[in-house]
Amino acid sequence: MNTYQLNNLPVLLNPPDTHADSGAWWENCVIYQIYPRSFQDSDGDGVGDLPGIIDRLDYLKELGVDALWLSPIYPSPMADFGYDVADYCDVDPLFGSLAVFDRLLAEAHGRNLKVILDYVANHTSSEHPWFRESRRNRDNAKRDWYIWRDGRENGEPPNNWVSLFGGSAWTWDSETEQYYLHLFSPQQPDLNWRNPEVAAAMHDVLRFWLDRGVDGFRMDAVTMLIKHAEMPDMPPAEGLLGAELLQKHIYVHNQPEVHDLIRGFRQVLDMLNSRLYLVYFYLGFGVALSTFMYHGFIKSIPMALDESATIEGANKFQIYRHIILPMLKPITATIVILNSLWIWNDFLLSSLALFQKSRTLPLSTFSFFGRFTTDFGLAMAGLVLSMLPIIILYLALQRQIISGISEGAVK
Repeated sequence: MNTYQLNNLPVLLNPPDTHADSGAWWENCVIYQIYPRSFQDSDGDGVGDLPGIIDRLDYLKELGVDALWLSPIYPSPMADFGYDVADYCDVDPLFGSLAVFDRLLAEAHGRNLKVILDYVANHTSSEHPWFRESRRNRDNAKRDWYIWRDGRENGEPPNNWVSLFGGSAWTWDSETEQYYLHLFSPQQPDLNWRNPEVAAAMHDVLRFWLDRGVDGFRMDAVTMLIKHAEMPDMPPAEGLLGAELLQKHIYVHNQPEVHDLIRGFRQVLDMLNSRLYLVYFYLGFGVALSTFMYHGFIKSIPMALDESATIEGANKFQIYRHIILPMLKPITATIVILNSLWIWNDFLLSSLALFQKSRTLPLSTFSFFGRFTTDFGLAMAGLVLSMLPIIILYLALQRQIISGISEGAVK
């Protein structure tokens, strides 16, 4: 047992359990994401489909792929590339049918390929039967399945929250004279995960696909499932260029209750312990150190560590990277994606994410070391440095291609 001193706060890090299954298929596999619409068209209608994926399974196997992650294939109005789901338990006719999907599963499994589906849990389509019933009136059984609020006294939205797609995160419904919340587009109303009926219905969705033989799920926007109960205004993102136009989205990410929802997903998938869910932690929108809590392993670290963690001047992300991450028990495959610059508690997360087979998780993380800053110039310098290897590789490849064309090597 190792002890570290964090701002005069003793923290005990217990070693991982020895009974963890180190032979789980997902620990060292290659996962290939497929956006079905643009992957392979089997019938000449200009749209990729499930039969097209089946036709390419041998090719994918030859590439060394172990698992296929399919972007949403559910019926959808396609307001957001299929992430506006109108029916969780069917296949959009654009791509095929449940029967064709079953054939895809059988063909993939026959080649020892796993199949993972996107599980869009934060919101549905506004065309989903649940939302259609929810907006019918204020008293129907599905009303509380979504997040409805009265406007402010002056008729403005309930708070200043903004959508990831721009504009207010609230849309006025003239029929019932309330606003509904959508952290994405107005065609993607957020589910109310504080309602146990919603959780039960969404667990049934998992079971539906598990019963068909699906090997796992990629959980979309999982850190956003619970919103702050009082829904206060977001504070401004101080320290950033144009901060008056930006917000710290602290009331829609990583709320404490999200961990209970993750445990619920885990219990459903534990029906077969070989099943998998991938959780994308978009750390650009949250606190890096909170990620470890989703693993259900380190229970002796107080929540207060998130507020005051330093080791001889090291920032929180360094603590996570060098101390916590190597000790995590691989209960779930967790991919940590640093997808954007975001100043949070005085440190900068840069856009780096590299596989490390030596770690206990399929994907480890790196950061631009040193004391992170809210200074915009230094932040940009950090970004350039972190991107430099990618830029060099791109320029080298571009030079090779141009050289090949000039020599007639590229037809």
